[in-house]
Amino acid sequence: MIDYITLVQLATETRMSSRHFIRLFRQQSGMNFPEYLQHKRIELACHLLIETDNKMASISKKVGYQDTAHFREVFRKLIGISPSKYRHMFLIVV
Repeated sequence: MIDYITLVQLATETRMSSRHFIRLFRQQSGMNFPEYLQHKRIELACHLLIETDNKMASISKKVGYQDTAHFREVFRKLIGISPSKYRHMFLIVV
C-alpha cells in the first residue's frame, strides 16, 4: 500500500503554516499543490503503463485514483490521449 503525504504534513515538516507553504509552493513550482500531485500521479502512471502489464484499474489505484474512469479522464486531460492508447504507443512488436 502506498502512503500519501498531505499538504498539512508537508507544511508541518517544513515548519511553515499551510498558507505560507501554499504560497511558496506556487511561487516555486508554478502550480498549486493538487495540480502538482495530479501531474506526479500521471507521470507515475505513464511509467507503469510502459513498464508493466498491470490492468488499468490496478494502475489507477496504485497512483491514487479510486475511480478508474476519473483516472482515465485526468490522464487524457494531461497527456492528450487515453491510457490505453498511451500504452499501445510503446508496445514493441517482435
